[in-house]
Amino acid sequence: MVAYASLSSGPVHADELLTRERLLLAGVKAFSASGFDGVSVREIERQAGVNRGVGGYHFGSKEQLWKGCIDWLMAGCHAEMQRYSDLLQVVAE
Repeated sequence: MVAYASLSSGPVHADELLTRERLLLAGVKAFSASGFDGVSVREIERQAGVNRGVGGYHFGSKEQLWKGCIDWLMAGCHAEMQRYSDLLQVVAE
């Protein structure tokens, strides 16, 4: 399976998406527990069960990984809001 992350980045294979999601999940857990300064990319890679350097490959830096985690969480919140948008309209009126 091949997906497209964006028009400029080219194709992304399913295993790369899985790895990226594992890093995001581990990052959210680590940043939530220890804060930005309390965790390293290496620790997040360990928690995600990926090889060293994979975090840098997918995100480039710890700050970009952190921003990716925030974007991932917000996308989930947005999806939930969309899911309940009809109900929220009734409640708001």
